[in-house]
Amino acid sequence: MVAVLAWLSPFNPIGASPFTGRQTQEAITNPSQRERELLTTVVALQTQISVGSGDAAQSVKVQPTSPSTNPRPSPIPTATPIPAPTPIPDTVPGTILEVGQTWRQGGLELRLIESELSIEGERGPGVLLWFRLTSLRPQSIPVRFSSENFSAANNRGQRLQLCYTNLYERCFSWNPLTVVLGSGDGIYLPSGNNDTGSHRIFVRSDIVDPAMTEIMVTVSGISSISNARWRIPIYH
Repeated sequence: MVAVLAWLSPFNPIGASPFTGRQTQEAITNPSQRERELLTTVVALQTQISVGSGDAAQSVKVQPTSPSTNPRPSPIPTATPIPAPTPIPDTVPGTILEVGQTWRQGGLELRLIESELSIEGERGPGVLLWFRLTSLRPQSIPVRFSSENFSAANNRGQRLQLCYTNLYERCFSWNPLTVVLGSGDGIYLPSGNNDTGSHRIFVRSDIVDPAMTEIMVTVSGISSISNARWRIPIYH
């Protein structure tokens, strides 16, 4: 717009009027065709500049920010994973256990629950033994056992005789028995079930002899159980 105004008065100093006196009045009241065209151009340029300025202002207008009406939800806490139970290690080979302790091997547990001295009945003097076998394996397994899986010796190294006995205080032959143990299941030996009656393993020995101070019992060959040993003291 400044360029156009300057073009309208190229021979006049800035601020001076191009018309004086009567010429000015005539120019205002009776403009020439050229002047009318220039005025029309000036008006058009003013309109464009006004609109453009408004568009520019509108294009750079920054919308005020407002707090979100939908705040971000808090993260859902995740449950702390429960660690897997630590497996119980096998009993160290060569370990000699006491009555009441458990031999662990290959996912099986064999515990000598109790021992009891006995001198009654036709079976003679000796020691009664009662075991509990438990499976910790994840699947069911067949288990076979008999008197062949048990052995005993005294402190003098003498091998002792074993048999199957009951309330009648007699010794019986002990045939092989096979059972299926589920995961977490347990059975008593020698009965092979959950009967808590009087079925026991009997170790015949002269427990009255003061020289007899202990009996060593070994269990081997029942599934993964191998060379599990217990010491049974004989007090006088």
